Amino acid sequence: KDRPKATSYFNLGNLYVEVGDNAMALLAYQRALEINPGHGGVLYNLGNLYKEQGRLKEALGFYQKVLDVDPRMADAWLNMGVIYGRQGEKEREIFSYQKVLQADPRNGRAYFNLGFLEEAAGDLPGALGFYQKSVVLDPANAEGYYNMGNIYAKLKKVEEAISSYLKAVEYDPRHMNALVNLSILSFRKEDFVAAVKYCDEAVLLGYDAPEGYLNALAPYRQPAGEN
Repeated sequence: KDRPKATSYFNLGNLYVEVGDNAMALLAYQRALEINPGHGGVLYNLGNLYKEQGRLKEALGFYQKVLDVDPRMADAWLNMGVIYGRQGEKEREIFSYQKVLQADPRNGRAYFNLGFLEEAAGDLPGALGFYQKSVVLDPANAEGYYNMGNIYAKLKKVEEAISSYLKAVEYDPRHMNALVNLSILSFRKEDFVAAVKYCDEAVLLGYDAPEGYLNALAPYRQPAGEN
């Protein structure tokens, strides 16, 4: 007997998303907007749906509508930044991440993305600063530690690189690339036991180690049966 509420259709759309029926989710969200065109949650979720489908222009339109309702919606700014990055619009991408941090100064993802942009531009110290902030705010961000390790390695700071890669593996034991780099750096500093260990762990995860590197490690392997 009661008039349908936008929130009811919003919740229904969320349920359809959970079960993977995006077509029905879209219908539910559209019905919600007919009742309440300014429903921020619906607008944001529609943006997400279109983003997943690669319909980036439409996704941007919905995120902008979210921001018209709430200019400090950090997640909307973040997703807009990601889309602008895919489209190669770097200035808009950076602007979007800066808006994220204005709305949410503790958003580790925005710092990580800014670090990636600085690294791509060749500003290694600048990138490192952003990555460091990202892992402080999101300590379980294995990719942040991995990228820090890469920068330290480029800056010839081997111990710092190893420490960063170890943190990446701590939070993601299946981080094959971090294990590979740990093996290589350990070999370079003549810690051959560690080099063998990390290489073997990476191989178990699918790393196709070059034959030359395996041959270089061979003298440092313990014979079978020895502890």
